[in-house]
Amino acid sequence: MKKFLYIFVVLQSTVVCGQDGDSIAKYNEAYDQIANYVPSSFVSEFLTIDSTSPRRLVPFKLNSIARVRLIHSVKYMYQLSESELDSLDQRIFELASALFLDGKHILISPVGGYGGCPEKLIDTISLCGIQITNLKFCHSCTDAFKDENFIAIFNKTMYSLMNIAPPDAKTRSYYGEYAGKGDKKNKISLRLLSDRTFAMSMDSKQEGKALSGIWYNVGDNLVLVPNNQNNTKPAINTDKSNEGNMRFVLTKKGLEWNQNAVKIKLKRS
Repeated sequence: MKKFLYIFVVLQSTVVCGQDGDSIAKYNEAYDQIANYVPSSFVSEFLTIDSTSPRRLVPFKLNSIARVRLIHSVKYMYQLSESELDSLDQRIFELASALFLDGKHILISPVGGYGGCPEKLIDTISLCGIQITNLKFCHSCTDAFKDENFIAIFNKTMYSLMNIAPPDAKTRSYYGEYAGKGDKKNKISLRLLSDRTFAMSMDSKQEGKALSGIWYNVGDNLVLVPNNQNNTKPAINTDKSNEGNMRFVLTKKGLEWNQNAVKIKLKRS
């Protein structure tokens, strides 16, 4: 079994490294550092298999993304008990939490399939003013299912800890610029960026007003969370009682905003 695990790790490394050239060696190193990073508050544990299992898994420290992913991906080859499967899921949650406590903001994306994997498997993205490391798990055409549960639990935990609403099927459709007129005929422009920040201006003959902050959506409902007066990072709050938030509804032509009982339509520019 030790030989099996060793061969498995080597094959995984070969698949990734085989796609990389010398020009992106630094990204390989950065990927490995993040994937094999052991959180300072993490207590190493071992995954054990019931004695009734036809195959045995050697004790293996579950203390990094690479190691937990490895065991999670081969769990289908073993008849794990329900409690062991639950423990493995819990370990993914604990790993994401421990990484967050160490200041590691990480999200994981699946890549590959028929189109192949990109040479660069690590990026830095920004969401709601937070710099986030985006690790990309490379898959063939048939093995992406092995990581689905791992990615779902890890990302859900990290989004929650970062206080960022996770994207849904409609999130990408909001990106862009919108324009319209307010209840006092003032011009309104709104820009929704892919990093989940927004910039809004409302110009009238008397004065101009500019707002900025972060945004999130739940299906067809958009919420703008303005920065507060101290210019600190706003908090995501899905509670409808939050009076400081502005709420819109996505329509076929743009956005609809009920302001002071007046329905305002913003068309996509």
